[in-house]
Amino acid sequence: MINPVSPWTATVRSDIDSSELIWDFEVSGYNLHLYAALHHYLQITEEIPILPSLKILISEFIKYTVGRLPFYYPPMLPEEMIADDVKTGEIKKDLWIPLEDMNDGWEKSGAVGQEVYGAGLPYGIIPRQYFIIHNLGAMGFVDYPTSRFRFGKRSVTFHINGNGFLKSKLILLNLGKKTLSTIKVEMKYKKGYRKIGPSNRSLNEFVLDGHGMVRISWS
Repeated sequence: MINPVSPWTATVRSDIDSSELIWDFEVSGYNLHLYAALHHYLQITEEIPILPSLKILISEFIKYTVGRLPFYYPPMLPEEMIADDVKTGEIKKDLWIPLEDMNDGWEKSGAVGQEVYGAGLPYGIIPRQYFIIHNLGAMGFVDYPTSRFRFGKRSVTFHINGNGFLKSKLILLNLGKKTLSTIKVEMKYKKGYRKIGPSNRSLNEFVLDGHGMVRISWS
């Protein structure tokens, strides 16, 4: 399970109960640390049979954490949501430093100020969710945890580490429609790879299974 005192440390256990893991979320409170630890947990348990519910819980936690964390930054928040009276230091609403405290309900956020150590947030997220395809001059984003990247001259393969019960999303960035029309995205099944078509008009988004091998190739 994840150690709530040091969330970077994980001990491999295949019998952990999902409610116990949620308890650790609440105790730790360090979303980025926990996010990184859970990424690591899925990597080191790839060949170990763990509860399917755990893979669903962790991969969905990672997916929605990536969408939530940007809203710790004052420029992303409505001005009326940010505290007027600050107990420690001050708040610069145009500064991309996360707020120390985020509250729900009607209580305003940021009364404790901004957390300087939170400025490293992008450096924790980007290497785990984005990847560069140098031979294509492009970048990819996957909202689920991934591993086992292999880059060829005209292809990239990687593994999605969630649960196939749910879906994940792949987005290809910095590519025009002409180039995107030559790209083939496939997922590996028992009888081989199966082509996955784009899910939007821009041709750069693909809905994939939450678990399995993915291949991106181009001509």
